[in-house]
Amino acid sequence: MAECVAPLMSGQAVTVLCVDDEEDLVALTASYLERADEAIETITVTDPSQVLDRLDTSSADCVVSDYDMPGMDGIELLDTVRASYPDLPFILFTGKGSEEVASEAIASGVTDYLQKDTGSEQYELLANRARNAVEQYRASQRASSLDRIRTILGDVNQALVRSHDRATIEHHVCEIVAGAEPYRLACIAEPQSAGDSLTIRANAVCDDADLDGEKLLADSAEGAACPVWDALEAGTITTARVDETNQWPATATERGYRAAAALPIVYEGDRYGVLCLYAEAADAFDWRERELLAEIGDDLAHAIYRIELHERQQRYERIISNVPEGVYRNSPLPDGTLIEVNPALVDLFGAADASDLVGRPFEELYADPADREQFIRALEREGIVRDMELRLQRLSGAEFWASVTGIMTEESGERYFDGVVRDVTEQRTRDRELKQYETLFDLAPFGMFRTDTDGEVHKVNEWLASLLGYESPAAAIESGDDLATDVYANPERRETLLDRLVTAGSISEFDIDAYDSDGELIELSVHATVLEDGHPAAFDIIGFVEPIPPSPERSPA
Repeated sequence: MAECVAPLMSGQAVTVLCVDDEEDLVALTASYLERADEAIETITVTDPSQVLDRLDTSSADCVVSDYDMPGMDGIELLDTVRASYPDLPFILFTGKGSEEVASEAIASGVTDYLQKDTGSEQYELLANRARNAVEQYRASQRASSLDRIRTILGDVNQALVRSHDRATIEHHVCEIVAGAEPYRLACIAEPQSAGDSLTIRANAVCDDADLDGEKLLADSAEGAACPVWDALEAGTITTARVDETNQWPATATERGYRAAAALPIVYEGDRYGVLCLYAEAADAFDWRERELLAEIGDDLAHAIYRIELHERQQRYERIISNVPEGVYRNSPLPDGTLIEVNPALVDLFGAADASDLVGRPFEELYADPADREQFIRALEREGIVRDMELRLQRLSGAEFWASVTGIMTEESGERYFDGVVRDVTEQRTRDRELKQYETLFDLAPFGMFRTDTDGEVHKVNEWLASLLGYESPAAAIESGDDLATDVYANPERRETLLDRLVTAGSISEFDIDAYDSDGELIELSVHATVLEDGHPAAFDIIGFVEPIPPSPERSPA
């Protein structure tokens, strides 16, 4: 009675390598096996010495061999196969049955032993035995694969946790993957900004490999060994096999690399490169391997993101610690206590150290509570306030004017106020003094001016513009390009004035003849001083002029 054949998983074929020195018998066995089970595909070999070559170049799942063959019997063939494929199912299907042969076969590690019989039912039995052996073999392989995958993932995750910079992480991951079956070489490549070349960031090979990732990727730039660019375009793992392209690099083939995979390293849209892998087996990257690689890629991308985020935070903290302006973070209202402060803020408020400010409500630092309410209302309304000038007070109670910029931020559902404080007390004093100066300049009851050594007029007041016959100060300024020729009747007097200013820094009652807007001469007395002493031969001049009443005895100056 024939044994029942259990159903195979959908799409899973079983490839049986049939070995018999008699061509008709091996063809018959192959034919009956395919009839007995539609999932079985067969390969036939009549020379036992060629079996290993066929196993190396095919994807056979099981060997069914005769015993009595010239040159190499079934037991000798079993020993040969076991040396290279220790777990591959091997069924001895022989017409010469004896307890001695069976014992020897079992001792050599045969998977099953079946004696040839008459009728077609023996092939149904053989098909069932072959299929069951393959199912057990595949189940064992899956279990081993899962253990291997767990080991690789465990090693990778330990490396990710223990490493604190990107280069070390990438190097460790390549070493771990390249040292695990079925991989032989692993590298991480990063596209250049131009998008037409790759830079190898890290690479590793197994102990007996001698081809680095940079050389292999350079070879594949004109071919398709590692489909880096396809993977980047697709955004997912992409594989290539030696038997699927005529462009496979000879350097890869010579070293036994028959498959490659490229996995984009991406986290939340940020691309960190591509993990490239090479393997000896053409079918190395099945769905289980792709799932493993996807998990490694996700973990690696997250680790790189975490490292770069940490580095950005460190750079931010260094910048904040060294910026000359006070920087702070407030806790959410209503308490609004200070959570973080930089050294400049500590100095600004006269604190001994950060602990004097952290935990303190910021409202205690306002000189006027109304200022705080104004700032908070603007911040809640706009989300950001720029350079609002407020009166604050130091811990000593001394008040000062500050320009405060604040922004409202939300993290984990909590609202915070981040801001920058700049002491503008001196600036406000300078601005007030400048405003007073400009008011005096404009309203002075005599002609005020500001020029430079190049003869350019920067500013005149209404009184001087009117004295020279112009409708406005702007018209007076635009009337000429060079004082020495446009205003001075005698340009040498301009040179004399500059020489005296260089020597003494100021001059009084220096008489000149000047042209008004109509070209008429006006006698003026000049009082001037050097405004900026930045360069001995180039400086600004500020002063005033007074008209000199006409005198018939006076010669032109």
